[in-house]
Amino acid sequence: LGDVYKRQGVKEYWMVDIEGRRVFVYIFDEENYPVIYGFDSKVPVYIWGGQCEIDFSEVYNYIRFLIES
Repeated sequence: LGDVYKRQGVKEYWMVDIEGRRVFVYIFDEENYPVIYGFDSKVPVYIWGGQCEIDFSEVYNYIRFLIES
């Protein structure tokens, strides 16, 4: 799936594993992908030069009912 996005010009692609509490970040301009973050991390948004970050500990607070129910 990632190769399809890369061929279409997608620069960055995220997959969120709610049960595993992980975020897989594919940065197609880089050789080493995916970069894997935990829900305790702030994940930098590559297409904005990393100046924007998504705090997944805050995101988890909003979605934990999906996991803990």
